[in-house]
Amino acid sequence: MFTAGCCCSPAHRWPAPGHDPALLVASRVVQGMGAALVAPAALSLITTGFPQGPARNRALGRYGATASIGFVAGQVLGGVLGPVHQLASVFLVNVRSA
Repeated sequence: MFTAGCCCSPAHRWPAPGHDPALLVASRVVQGMGAALVAPAALSLITTGFPQGPARNRALGRYGATASIGFVAGQVLGGVLGPVHQLASVFLVNVRSA
């Protein structure tokens, strides 16, 4: 499931060159499907990959912190890029963390 969700990631680049609303909606649907697959799969990989105790707690804390920071940073970056550049420019920015 995790790998299948990651395969949906390139959809963020689809609407960047043009201004087609149908393409925008389609890419957001594919991104949403990918996120719906990746988020629970990543959480289950963490809980099964770490033994109970401090190591798992630390991993879950880092997962939660990274997700929270990414959500807030995405909102702020989208708000900055939207008015300053073409709205399509927000689809060219995709930050990966590993």
